[in-house]
Amino acid sequence: MVKKVVFIVGLAFLLFAGLSGISRASDSPEAVFKKYIKAVKDGKFEEVSKYLPKTMVDFYTKQPDSVKKTYLAVQRGTLPEEFTVKDVKINGKQAVLKYEGIGREGKEGTQFSYKATVTFMEENGNWKYMQETREQVKK
Repeated sequence: MVKKVVFIVGLAFLLFAGLSGISRASDSPEAVFKKYIKAVKDGKFEEVSKYLPKTMVDFYTKQPDSVKKTYLAVQRGTLPEEFTVKDVKINGKQAVLKYEGIGREGKEGTQFSYKATVTFMEENGNWKYMQETREQVKK
């Protein structure tokens, strides 16, 4: 009788967790963002693709290497030199990370400060980088 009750309670918890959208993602959105940045800086599309949704990976997989290199170059040019995470909110299968960053206009250009919002979606138990929006901070 005890085994049956434990089984039913465990089953009820799993059902509740699945229906309520409790996140089961392995790495936090912040950890995924840091890994994404490192992979882009390293210029390794195969590594970057681990942090992108399947639809984006499928799209880029069909493209010539030059398109992947362009994607990496554009992303590298927008990466923060430094950043501080200010907030992370998880709502079911979506997460929003807010950070303050310091960027640079070109390799030797002027530094500027900005606030950014990064959206993630959970896909197969992993957070995937979806999009990023920025607002430059006026000095």
